[in-house]
Amino acid sequence: MTPQYIHIQIRRPSRDGGDPGTIEEGWYVVVDGAVQLTDRDGNKVRGEFVTRPIGNGETAKEVAVRMLRTRVMSGPAKSFNRPIRYAKTGWL
Repeated sequence: MTPQYIHIQIRRPSRDGGDPGTIEEGWYVVVDGAVQLTDRDGNKVRGEFVTRPIGNGETAKEVAVRMLRTRVMSGPAKSFNRPIRYAKTGWL
């Protein structure tokens, strides 16, 4: 099985081009009607396979994107101490 690539947007790019934004990348495979998140080589992510069945009306990619977003958002807040970028207002 070849892992399929997915990505999600974590932070939008700035309008002035000063910040390119952030994405999180992931890979998945479909095994027995269920989606497993993997690394790019098809190995376990963080020492375990995270698996979720594909429901009626869902695609494997939709399930994988939802799983990746849940995994990323439930982790430590990586961007909590990031610099805050303010728009240029023209006042100074």
